[in-house]
Amino acid sequence: MIGNHLTPTKIRKINRHFLFGPAIYAIATAIALVLPWLAVLVFILLNLFYLWPRWGHKTALSRIDDPTVNPDLREND
Repeated sequence: MIGNHLTPTKIRKINRHFLFGPAIYAIATAIALVLPWLAVLVFILLNLFYLWPRWGHKTALSRIDDPTVNPDLREND
């Protein structure tokens, strides 16, 4: 579920970020036909790209204990 705090611009940015990976994996797979070591390197770098924390990335604070939050929108335990 997408939170109400996300703007359409932010949602598009997140979508672009996650579409980047499959495109690079496809390119690396094609590269593997010629230079397998380079493809492995690209796979490793792409994994690090998604695992490394973002500079300036802020996580949203949990509001699960906030009485003003609609209980129907809370995640199930």
